[in-house]
Amino acid sequence: MSSVLLFDIKFESVTGVEYEEQIVIDMSELKGIGQLGTPNLYSIAKSLEKIKDDFAHVTSGFRKINTNIFTSEDRAKEHEEQLAFYEEANKRDKDSRP
Repeated sequence: MSSVLLFDIKFESVTGVEYEEQIVIDMSELKGIGQLGTPNLYSIAKSLEKIKDDFAHVTSGFRKINTNIFTSEDRAKEHEEQLAFYEEANKRDKDSRP
């Protein structure tokens, strides 16, 4: 049995840029591979259902995507704080030596 799954995905970035992609999953590559336990098509169906549920939460806003947003200023400030910490640690290390 050969199965080909085709997904058309359209989405828009925060900046308003629209994207459109097509994803093809060709299950014929796995033809002839046996599996003990859950049948392949049942596993695929359950996995697709899980992906659908997770994606529905993201698109509805029910669950937010966990992101960290830092500006260049944030990164520069963090870098300066790290340098100051290391310099202070090196100074304490040198002062504690006999």
